[in-house]
Amino acid sequence: MDCRQGSKLIFRQIGELLSRMNDGQYTRQLGLFEGSSIGQHVRHIYDFYNSVVQSLEKGELDYADRERNPDIERYTHNAALNFLTLSKHVMTLDEDTLIDVLTEFDIDESTARKRVSSSIGRELMYAYDHAVHHLAIVKMGIQTNFPEFELDDVIGVAPSTIKHKNKQAI
Repeated sequence: MDCRQGSKLIFRQIGELLSRMNDGQYTRQLGLFEGSSIGQHVRHIYDFYNSVVQSLEKGELDYADRERNPDIERYTHNAALNFLTLSKHVMTLDEDTLIDVLTEFDIDESTARKRVSSSIGRELMYAYDHAVHHLAIVKMGIQTNFPEFELDDVIGVAPSTIKHKNKQAI
C-alpha cells in the first residue's frame, strides 16, 4: 500500500464518522478540547492534506498557510464532500515528486523560515500520521461527550499499534 492508498483509507474513516454524526455534535464546543469542536479537528486534518495537494501549484509546501474553510468545520455534509474531492486529487499525485517545505518553529514574525527538501510521498505520510493523531483526539471527544456514539476500534490508532496489539493477543 502506498501513501495515497493509506490516505484514502483515512478519508474513508473520516467519511464514515461524518455520515453518522449530526451538525450539533460536530460543532459543539467541548471542554476536553478547551472549547474547540470535532469539526475543527476534522477541518484541520483536511487543511494539512489540502496543503500537500496545493503545494504542486504553489511550488512549495507551507502548512502554516492553510485555507481554514469554516464550512468544513460547521457542516458534516460539506466536510464529507470536500474529503471526497480531496481523495480524488490525492490519488493523482506522484509520490516521487520533490517539494520544498517551509518550516515553522518560531512565533516571532521576523524570524526567517527555512526550507526543507521533501517529497509528496513523505508529506502524504506526514499528513496521514497527523490525521491518525487528530482522530485519536476526536475519538476521546466523542467517547467523553457522546457515549452513545459507537466508534470503530481502529479510528485514531496507527496501523503499527494495531499490528503490535494483534501480535500480543496471540
